[in-house]
Amino acid sequence: MPAAAQATWQNPPEPILSMLEAEQLPTVLISPDNQWLVTLEQPALPPIAQLAEPVVAIAGIEINPNTWGPAREAAYQGMTLRPLMGETDAPIVLPANPRIRNLRWSRDSRYLAFTLTQTKGVELWVLDTRTGKAQALTAPILNVTSGAPCQWLPGDEGLICKLRAEAGPPPEADPVPTGPVIEENSGRAAPARTYTNLLANAHDEALFEYYISSQLAQVSLDGQITPLGDTTLVRSIAVSPDGQYLLQGAFQRPFSYQVPLSRFATQYAVLNRNGEAVHIAAEQSLAEEIP
Repeated sequence: MPAAAQATWQNPPEPILSMLEAEQLPTVLISPDNQWLVTLEQPALPPIAQLAEPVVAIAGIEINPNTWGPAREAAYQGMTLRPLMGETDAPIVLPANPRIRNLRWSRDSRYLAFTLTQTKGVELWVLDTRTGKAQALTAPILNVTSGAPCQWLPGDEGLICKLRAEAGPPPEADPVPTGPVIEENSGRAAPARTYTNLLANAHDEALFEYYISSQLAQVSLDGQITPLGDTTLVRSIAVSPDGQYLLQGAFQRPFSYQVPLSRFATQYAVLNRNGEAVHIAAEQSLAEEIP
């Protein structure tokens, strides 16, 4: 018998194909001072190559281990800039096949920060509205596994970002368990919904710490990076109005095997600009018993 023909991806018949490939309406983003309008191009469907990227499913989320960002992320594929009262869009020059996410205006509306997902990581880029040009401020080193990766500082001081805290290759699972998985029950009724991709063992916990661990750093508008404080499991970061303090949320142990990371214990600490904790604002306990 002849060898079977190599199977390939097939397109559906018309008019289904035209419907699937129809151009999507753009998303618009207006600057805080109402002077600039950014138009963001949305892809019709993600390419198969993106859908085939690896996935690490832990703590209720899915991470792309190649990029340290969300798996199968939704992203824009192009942008244009124009004055809000103008009529002509100026295309922004970016690398081929860009995956644009995490857009955030600076406080004075001069700059628009965004991330570009590359093959081996996520870069920080900034668009200058005065010149209409965008440039990369970092290599693909951002940690986008949990929450927004960057926040603007006031003026022209740049941004506070979460960087990947790599410590060699990711931990490998031991084929021989070191002990049983033990879960305790206090005896109280705690109705809870069912979640997917939860932590299940010590190896999952190690993976969670590996990918969530971040180094806070100040990234200047000329690309200089200044690390702040120690590496920790950063959940969120906020900058005070005067830019002198940071509010950092950090995940705390014990981790749960029953709920996703959105319900993990979190410590909120006020940091100075050196990354040193000056005040513990709140201690949020593990939320396993909330219906």
